Amino acid sequence: GDVEKPQKDYPKAIAYSAFLILATLICSALAILVVVPLPKLNLVTGLVHAYDLFFQAYHLEWMTSVMACLIVVGGLSSVSTWMLGPLKGLMVAAHQSDMPHAIYKLNRYQAPYRMLIIQAVVFSGISYAFIYFPSMNAASWWLSDISAQLALIIYMIMFAAFVKLRFTQADRPRVYQVPGGKFGMWFVAGTGFICSICGFLIGFVSPSQIPSTAKNLSLEMMIALLVILIAVPFLLSRKHNKQ
Repeated sequence: GDVEKPQKDYPKAIAYSAFLILATLICSALAILVVVPLPKLNLVTGLVHAYDLFFQAYHLEWMTSVMACLIVVGGLSSVSTWMLGPLKGLMVAAHQSDMPHAIYKLNRYQAPYRMLIIQAVVFSGISYAFIYFPSMNAASWWLSDISAQLALIIYMIMFAAFVKLRFTQADRPRVYQVPGGKFGMWFVAGTGFICSICGFLIGFVSPSQIPSTAKNLSLEMMIALLVILIAVPFLLSRKHNKQ
């Protein structure tokens, strides 16, 4: 709704974003791997360690603390996007479904404050992984991996829904439509679905930096949490429909 010419501008924006995100993430990860020895690589402090080695070479050790503070500020600035972004989509879905209206009630700033509270409680509980896992590497990997797994499940559902709606509501006017007819539909949805499945399966493979004692624990907790978080929405919807 915020794009002037979505049929032309939206694919360009996605293509530019995909290129920039992949280029920056891959290049930065490779730069850290080149600088930091593999035995000393840490999933939590790897970036700060790389900066530390860089600045030590130029006798600017004090810059490490400055960069660490800037990384923290950058992380905090992205919290609003990660918190409110998914909830905005959930609000739209809630209005079009049978979810209890009390859950997505807005405050005077038009923010779904009850959803934010639920989100804060759930993820505060999940963050206790740092206490139960035997290493920081294992906890950091598990937290980032479980968020990616849940996101990929949503993407798979979205690709499947995209195909279904093109058949069940083919004549409905849309702001943006994937070009190429049925071939374009199957190509985009099929490619996205297959990539999502591959990423989902790869998420169950622990990196070599994770201690062997933590690998089984992380896998068991991941499966249990996935089952719980997927089942909760269906249970709430079923309970509300009965009422």
